This record gives sequence, C-alpha cells and structure tokens, in this order.
Amino acid sequence: MAGHIIAVVGGKGGVGKSIFAANLAIAYLQNFKQRPLLIDLDLAALGDQNIILGQNPAKSIVDVSKMPPGPIDPKALAPFMVNAPQGYSYIGAPRDAILARDLDLDGLGRFLKGITSVFNFVVVDCGQGTDPSAMKVMESATAIFVVTTADVIVINQTKRILGKIAELLFPPEMVQIVVNRYSQNHIITPQIIQKNLNRPLFGVIPEDSAACESALAKSTPICLASPNAPVTRAYHDIVRKIQQTNLLDGLAKLKKPTGVASKLQSQLSVIPGGGAGNEGKDGVAMLRSAGGNLDPWTQMKLRIHKALVDAMDLKKTDTNTQDAKQRAVLRERTQKAILDILANEDSAGLLNSRDLKAQMVKEVLDEALGLGPLEDLLADDSVTEIMVNAREQIY
Repeated sequence: MAGHIIAVVGGKGGVGKSIFAANLAIAYLQNFKQRPLLIDLDLAALGDQNIILGQNPAKSIVDVSKMPPGPIDPKALAPFMVNAPQGYSYIGAPRDAILARDLDLDGLGRFLKGITSVFNFVVVDCGQGTDPSAMKVMESATAIFVVTTADVIVINQTKRILGKIAELLFPPEMVQIVVNRYSQNHIITPQIIQKNLNRPLFGVIPEDSAACESALAKSTPICLASPNAPVTRAYHDIVRKIQQTNLLDGLAKLKKPTGVASKLQSQLSVIPGGGAGNEGKDGVAMLRSAGGNLDPWTQMKLRIHKALVDAMDLKKTDTNTQDAKQRAVLRERTQKAILDILANEDSAGLLNSRDLKAQMVKEVLDEALGLGPLEDLLADDSVTEIMVNAREQIY
C-alpha cells in the first residue's frame, strides 16, 4: 500500500512553518512507531531544517533530483538521506542559492512518485508554496497543510496562497489550515480566522515560546525536547486527527492536476544573468529560476542592479558604444561601482568564497552592460549561431 506525501506551506514567512513540518513528522513517529521522511524543499530559507533537527547532511534534495532513473529504495537513497537514531529519515535543502538553481524538476517528480513505496508518511517543507518545486510536490501530495497565525497581515497573505492553489485547480479538500502560535489573549480568534479564510481549521497549535526557544537551542524538535509541553500535545492531536478521520486515504482518491510545475516554470520571466550552460536535451541551455518568489541570489542581484542604476545613472549612459576603449573604461568603472555596492551588502551565507563573489560581479556586469546570460555564448568562438526559442530555451 502506497504511503502519503504532505506538503507544508507557510502563509507568510516567519509563521513557524518549518518547525511545524519537523514536529508533524516526529509526532507521527511517536504515535505510530513508523519511520517518517522529512524533506527540506524551502529554497529560500536554505537550511532552517538543519538547525531545527541538528543535522548537517552532505547531500541535498538537489542531488536526489539528479539521481538516474530507476527504482527508489532504501539502498539507492542511502547516500542522500540521514537516518537519525531518533527514528526519522531526513533529506536536506542545498547549502546555497547557486546549488538550489540546479534542482531538476523532472527528477524531483520521479523521486516523489517512487518515495511513497518506501515511506508511509512523507512531510515536505515547501516554503511559501508558490514556486515550481513546491507545485511539483503538490502534484504528488495527498494533502497540503497551510500554516498561518492570528495576524492580520499573515491572514491576508494566506488568502493569496490559497487563491493561487485554487487557481491552479488543486481540489480545495486537499488544503488543511493550521493556526500556529495561538494565544488565548489574541484578539483574532480561530473563529475569525476561519471566517476570513472561508476554510475550516484542521488544528490550532498554542504559543509556547519557552519550549520552542529551548528546542531550537538544543537543535532538537519540540516533540522530542519537551514531550509533555502543551505545544507537543497539540502536534499529537493533529496526527491523531489525521488518522482518526481517515483523512489521507480519503484525499488520495481525489483527482489532482498534472503539469502545473512545468507550466509555472515556463511562465516565469527569466532574469538575465541566470547563467548559460545548464545543458538540457539536444544541447539546449536552460535558464532557470528555482524559486517563484526569487531566490536569495537573484534578490541580491536585483538590489545591486538597482543601486548601480542610481549610482551611475545607467539610464543616461551609452552602454552600447562601439568604441572598444570607451567600453573598457565603462566596464572598469561599472565593476568598481558594483564592488563598492557589494561591500555594503550582507552577503554572509551567500557569497562564501571569492569565486561566488566574482560570479555575482560578472552577472551584474553582463546584465548592466550586455545581454546577460548570452554574453558567455557571444564570447565563445565555437558558437556560430544562437537561437532563442522560448523564455527558458536557448539553442
């Protein structure tokens, strides 16, 4: 009998979605004595689950997505997966945004189709759930748990997420709402949240700052660090409700859309500078953005580019001059300006090496003064012709 995948989505950043995903898996383990699999596919946070679990895996879900086609079994997964002594298995997110952009959506889809033959309960931390990788998970998922809080702005953003999921024709029954960090003295009650979202609530997890902070300090999920805390009991109530209501077996019968992830990826505007050379079939160079909400690398590039326009007034600068000397002077001046801007950026965790810093500078330079990812192809004497067939296909 095939297992089930639960996609966990945050209504907004900071709602505790990653903590919810980790503890949902642990609560399942504690209640049903079966090993769950937790996957970190939050390509914006990149590693929050490592902190929550106290794990530091050498491989990531990106490596898993590049596995050659074949049976998915424990032996094949062993190099990519942590089997924790506490009884759960874990596949982490990539360590930086550069690696995240190499996620193979088709490979991810193949993995998700096969993983339920190995695990009965798979929890995937999908970030805010609007990028192609999250949609690929939802295509294979049995249920989508959306985590929100009793906050007006969060509720508004949660509505947007729910609207996007509905727009892509996922059955509304798939979506289960959980209110996290709820305090009895909140002005916004669960009933108000339910009315605003026009959706029933599946569960409410109480605010317990002491237990949460203590668990994070120990790099241990709350359900393991504080087994008798009210917040832990709330997680147990949720997994028991899933079992008692036969939720997953019922939802598994629903017809879900297919091809959503690929369609969403093709609709994403490719920001110049994504880097050519990610070879696809028949020599196609794929220019991809792994995150619909823009990954940290792209966000930094956009900030630098905006500051560069302001600093040099590039709108009034002739960047298309044919004079080689003028172009060399302009490139040198622009490079210096980028380095000055970069010096004021908080690049810790993103530009951890000289090579990454150099790549960032080059990509911004190519975008500001040239044709972005086409520049490397134009400079390659072996390339005699370039044809742009679609936004994400360059021959």
